[in-house]
Amino acid sequence: MGFFLLAACSGPGVLRPDGILSQEETPPSRSFTRLQEKLRELGYDAVGMQYETDSTLDFLFQVFSDRRAAGRKIKLVYTGLYPTYDASHQSMTIGGGTDAAAVLDFVIKKIPLR
Repeated sequence: MGFFLLAACSGPGVLRPDGILSQEETPPSRSFTRLQEKLRELGYDAVGMQYETDSTLDFLFQVFSDRRAAGRKIKLVYTGLYPTYDASHQSMTIGGGTDAAAVLDFVIKKIPLR
């Protein structure tokens, strides 16, 4: 009688035959680096963006390149199912579509200036 060991993890890595999880280092995409630099310039921090597609990262870069997204009470930026803002943590979640004008409208209406 035998059994199987099923191992799972989130994030990059490869389970080697000897059972050790090795992290494969891949350089961040140009889209990720560009977005991260833009958010840092604004005083915001991207959370989990290294797992997003380049098209999503490019969309977010478009949103945060608009001057109306600057100077907001935002510390953390996430992606999710729909747009939300948590004032107590100054965190913003972007999701639910790829209409930059709609996201900027949300930012203007829901997130106060510093």
